[in-house]
Amino acid sequence: MTLLELMLALSLSALIFVAIGMAMDLNVRAMDVRQGNVEEAQLARAILKRISDDLRGAVRPSNVDTEEAEQTAGGVLGSEESSESPSSEIGDSTDIASSDTSTGDAVTEDGATEVVTEDASTLVPPPQLGVYGTQYQLQVDVSRLPRPDEYNPVMSSTQDFQVFDIPSDIKSVAYYLQSPQILDDVDADTIRFSRQEDQLAGGLVRRELDRSMARYAAEMGDTTILGMTGEVLAPEVTSLEFQYFDGLTWLTAWDSASMQGLPQAVRVILTIRPARGPARADSFGLTNAATAIAEGDLVYSLVVRLPLAEPPETMGDSAMEAMGL
Repeated sequence: MTLLELMLALSLSALIFVAIGMAMDLNVRAMDVRQGNVEEAQLARAILKRISDDLRGAVRPSNVDTEEAEQTAGGVLGSEESSESPSSEIGDSTDIASSDTSTGDAVTEDGATEVVTEDASTLVPPPQLGVYGTQYQLQVDVSRLPRPDEYNPVMSSTQDFQVFDIPSDIKSVAYYLQSPQILDDVDADTIRFSRQEDQLAGGLVRRELDRSMARYAAEMGDTTILGMTGEVLAPEVTSLEFQYFDGLTWLTAWDSASMQGLPQAVRVILTIRPARGPARADSFGLTNAATAIAEGDLVYSLVVRLPLAEPPETMGDSAMEAMGL
């Protein structure tokens, strides 16, 4: 074998080793990308399942008609007073009672409507059970028995939280996004041991709190503390949208007090930024699914049917023709 043949053999061997190395590197990169996609899909599936479980356990608002009971009670009261008072006094007392009752109902209904409208935007549980939400946040009252471990008392410092959860069968669950907060003058160990990591981190937040405790905190003026009781589920989530189906059209907001019931279904649209995607300054914002897809983010959607929702009323031919259907 001459020197030329030896150099040619070494060159061919080097080329073969380089080709094998490039093929292995390409395979490893492809497997890494596929594994990342699977992990992100599993994360989205777990989040959507968590939200769907809460929505399926939504409590339907009780629309109780008390007019008949009030009339019955008024009749019994009138019959009792008729045996003791003259007929003229009976008429006056009955009129006064009926006028007071109607006035009290009007004030109560107006006050409840004002409170619901105000509380729906601040994630404070409204007086009436149900589903309250906008396009970017959701609050639902869930009926679920407490776990046995929730009855055990938990020792906690009063400096960390001023609102304590208690075991109950009705929980107020809220989902919303929060932007990350950066504090330069605070030590990392102080943040970690003071249980403020969830308050400073950004992403999808889930807040589960006893409904009576949440209402008490709102009445005491601790609305800012309600945001501190949330738990960050996934920092990878950058966008969250909700749509509500009333049986005919999709709406961007729902109020069970004004709608007098639960929506037929709720569509959840979730956006997850890929871990290997390009870094952007505006990581969190009220973006829609079309913008997220254009930026290369992963968008997942799920339609959840609420089993306790009352079926919509059937529409006649005239109503369908008026709507152009």
